[in-house]
Amino acid sequence: MQSFERQRLILEILEKAGRVGVAELIRKVGGSPATIRRDLDLLQDRGLLLRRHGAVAHPESLQGDTAFSLRRTRNVSGKKAIGRAAEAMVPLGASVFVDAGTTTIEAGRLLMARPDVTLVTNSIPMLSLAGAARAKVIALGGELRGPGLALVGSPSRRWLHALHIDVALIGASGLSAESGAFTTELSEASTKSDVLSRARSAILLADSSKWDVPSAVCFAPWKQFSTWVTDPGLPVASARALTRRTGVQVVRSDKIPQTPNAATK
Repeated sequence: MQSFERQRLILEILEKAGRVGVAELIRKVGGSPATIRRDLDLLQDRGLLLRRHGAVAHPESLQGDTAFSLRRTRNVSGKKAIGRAAEAMVPLGASVFVDAGTTTIEAGRLLMARPDVTLVTNSIPMLSLAGAARAKVIALGGELRGPGLALVGSPSRRWLHALHIDVALIGASGLSAESGAFTTELSEASTKSDVLSRARSAILLADSSKWDVPSAVCFAPWKQFSTWVTDPGLPVASARALTRRTGVQVVRSDKIPQTPNAATK
């Protein structure tokens, strides 16, 4: 592959994912590590990408939180597959918190059609779907956080203390193999942390582009999640190492678990 072809492919990957670990990028592009790193240096010099903490990022992805409308156009099929896998894991009659995010909403769309569940959410896009829902839907109050269209702050935190949550479906802006799940803003981190402290179990929904690309604020260590649902792009060795070290079950979205408790649609 010629250098311009490699560099175009690198930029296409970043345009879709926002951020990618260097090791994953080398695997996807297929060149030698030294060659890919030279390409990354050239692209960074031209202002087309940024390198940070062993990862590569589209410049836009580091300007705070990217707008929901733009994030929802990235890796759409992958997010839908993650959503299907997560929904299949929700047992009959559960009270489910659906976090604000473009991956969690894909699970939320499916759960809206289930009359057996109660959904709790701080996501404005999720609430916009509630008019046609068969599920019971409870909205958390709070201050609107523009980029993610999430309700956060003291009102939502007070509401949470009055609610029972069986399963929390939580999204993340970045992940660290050592530390856990990250987001970009403190008030959103506080809401996520409060949900995790109230939920009986928690499932992380995040595609493989978030792996080893931490963002600003760590809101939960791995021990707070029972399961991580991701796409097939996560290296098998990384998934096995994470499970050995933390006990978190890593579920690939192309291997949807068969649960006897899942509702019949």
